Amino acid sequence: VIESLTPERLHKVLASKAVAAWNLHELAGDVDAFILYSSAASLLSPAGQSAYSAANAALDALAAHRTARGLPAQSLAWGLWEERSGMTAHLGDVEIDRIGRSGLGTLTTDKALALFDAAWNVAEPLLVATPLDLAAYRSGPGPLPTLLAGLVTARAARAAAGSSAVRDLAAMSEADLTRLVCEQAAGVLGHTGPDAVRPDRAFNEIGFDSLTGVDLRNRLNAATGLRLPSTLVFDHPTPRLLAARLLAELAPETRADPAQDVLDEVDRLESALAAVPGDDAARVIARLRILLRRWSDAHEADADDVQEFDPDNDEELFGILDDELGIQP
Repeated sequence: VIESLTPERLHKVLASKAVAAWNLHELAGDVDAFILYSSAASLLSPAGQSAYSAANAALDALAAHRTARGLPAQSLAWGLWEERSGMTAHLGDVEIDRIGRSGLGTLTTDKALALFDAAWNVAEPLLVATPLDLAAYRSGPGPLPTLLAGLVTARAARAAAGSSAVRDLAAMSEADLTRLVCEQAAGVLGHTGPDAVRPDRAFNEIGFDSLTGVDLRNRLNAATGLRLPSTLVFDHPTPRLLAARLLAELAPETRADPAQDVLDEVDRLESALAAVPGDDAARVIARLRILLRRWSDAHEADADDVQEFDPDNDEELFGILDDELGIQP
C-alpha cells in the first residue's frame, strides 16, 4: 500500500519495468513491432500494488510516446493469468479469492494467447486484456476505479441507501458493532462466518497485514458511511477495540462523560495488553512508565493513591502487570 512505499522500493520496481522498457525503446528505434507487457494494475488501481501500478503506467505512457512520434508500439495491460509465474507463484487461495472478489478475473493461457493475437488487429497504443466482473465492482466495498465509472452505475443508489443504514448503526451497541467488525474481517480473510474471528484476538495474529487492513477499512467505510483511516487495524488492534472506535464515531453523544471515556479506554487497554507477547513487554512497560509519570505530575494535588506508586520501580510495575494482566517480564 502507498503508506508503506519508500523511494528504494519504488526504484527497485521502476528499474525492472520502466527503466528497462525505456532502454529498449532507445536501442530498438523503428522496428516492425514493439510490444510492452503492462498490467491492468496501471488502470484499475488494485490495493497493495502502488509501485507496480506506477511502473506499468510508465509502460503505457511509453507506448503513447512512441506512437505519437510515428513509431510502432502497443502496451498490453494484462490481468492475472491462471498459469502461475515467478510473480504469482506465492499467491494462495485466499489471495486469489480476494482478487476475484475485487472484480478482476483470471485468464487461461489459451484465452490470453487469443487476446494477444487479437491485439494485432487493433490500432491502439494501450489495450486492457483481462476479464472484468462488473457485478463484483458494483457490490464491492472498495473505491471504484475511474476507468469503470461509465460501466458501473448502481453505486450511487447503493450509497443513498447507505445513509439510512448509518442511522440504524448509530443505535447499535458495542457488542453489535463488534460482531459487524468480525463479520467484515472474516469476509476479508475468506472465512464463511464471523465466528472464525474472535473479538479479543489481535488482527496481526489472524493474518492481517497492511493490504488486508485496507480491505477491512474499505468494507467498514461502505457498511457505516464513515471515512476511516487506512491504519485502522494497527491503531485498534482487535475487533473489540475497533468496534469501540466505530461506536465513538457513530454515536458521539453517548460519550459525554470524560471520566467514563477514560475508564472505557483503560478497559480496552487492558484487553489489548493481554495480547502482548512477553518479548514485547519491556517496550510496553517503558511507554506506560512515561504515561504514569506525566499523569502523576499533572494530578499531584489530587492523586494521593498514585503518589504511592513509583513509576520507576520495575519490580512494582512488573508486579502490577503480572497480577492484573498476566504479562511477565
